[in-house]
Amino acid sequence: APMYIQNGLVFCGINDNNQALTYLDASTGKPMTDMFYISTSDSSFGEKSLFSTSLQTSFHDGPITFSTDEKTAYFTRSRLIEKKLRNTIKKVNNLGVYKPTFNGTEWVNITPCSFNSEEYNVGQPTLSKDGKRLYVVSDKKGGFGGKDLYFVDINGDSLGELINMGKNVNSAANEMFPFITSSNTLYFSSDKTGGFGGLDVYTYDRANKTVR
Repeated sequence: APMYIQNGLVFCGINDNNQALTYLDASTGKPMTDMFYISTSDSSFGEKSLFSTSLQTSFHDGPITFSTDEKTAYFTRSRLIEKKLRNTIKKVNNLGVYKPTFNGTEWVNITPCSFNSEEYNVGQPTLSKDGKRLYVVSDKKGGFGGKDLYFVDINGDSLGELINMGKNVNSAANEMFPFITSSNTLYFSSDKTGGFGGLDVYTYDRANKTVR
């Protein structure tokens, strides 16, 4: 999930040598993901390095999206939730979206977004160029399928409610990995029927409310 920033790329990856990673992903058996940075030029890439120690935990961190001034970000992070299952306590690796700000040196003030919930997962954020709308993925109940695309309106420091993007975008399958371009074209992946297999890439035409 690469994103441009500071003449480079921030992306998610696994660092097998990271001693802070004490947990494994139950679905893959591999360590949780961190966010890494590489510098880029027209012809080469720099060395990979950890993007930010303040954004690193023992669980999944990333993907991330940035404001145009690169002073605000939204990223996915695991939330270790304790839930009672019958007579036992089960730890659930629930996902939420967090908002940090950049103070010129490091990412600070890491704040959980108000739409996070212990009842569902939210993640894979992408921010519009004007910074007024955040697109996310969630398996919140009441949607059209397993995972749906939602958006949240941003008014200053205030975040609105999760709003489902509707049946023109979402299906009975899974819609994931949204990306909004500078011209407000929304790209996303879906494993709905009618594709070529697995996850296919689609675009959403907001003017005509059509997906292709």
